[in-house]
Amino acid sequence: LSPLDGLESELKCKFTIKLSSDHVIEKEQIKLNIVCRYPEEVSNQGVLNFNKDNKDLPSTIESLGKIMKSLVRITPGGVLCFFTSFNHLNKCL
Repeated sequence: LSPLDGLESELKCKFTIKLSSDHVIEKEQIKLNIVCRYPEEVSNQGVLNFNKDNKDLPSTIESLGKIMKSLVRITPGGVLCFFTSFNHLNKCL
C-alpha cells in the first residue's frame, strides 16, 4: 500500500523494512464490490444495514462476519477488508 510514509503516519508505526514495487497484477485482476444486500440467512431480510448507529451491535457484527466468511471461501487468492478504526476491527475479530 503506497505511499508508505503516509501509511506509517496513519498507522502511527515505523516500518523497519520497506518494499515498494510496481503493481504485480493487472487492474483487470482486481474487483471491488460494495456489499449492501445478501441472502436472508446471512443478514436480516437480505439487507446489511451498516451505519454509525448500529455498526457495533452484535447482530450487525455477526452478519458482517457471515458475509466475510462466505466471500473468503469463494474468492481465489483472498480478500482485503478495510475497517473504520482499529477499535472496530478488534470488535469484529
